[in-house]
Amino acid sequence: MKNLQKITRESLKTIKGGLRQCPVDGDCGPGYCCSKGACRPFSGASPTTYLCDAPLN
Repeated sequence: MKNLQKITRESLKTIKGGLRQCPVDGDCGPGYCCSKGACRPFSGASPTTYLCDAPLN
């Protein structure tokens, strides 16, 4: 049990398959957008699933 590492909340959500929280500037990286506070892929965005928020630049 000595080799256990501290896991952050964000890491745990990623491991469980959850969505990563949007950074302050709203830039989730290539292929992703910020929607309702979480980074989501552009490929899943549509009027029936979710819409991407406008970037904060």
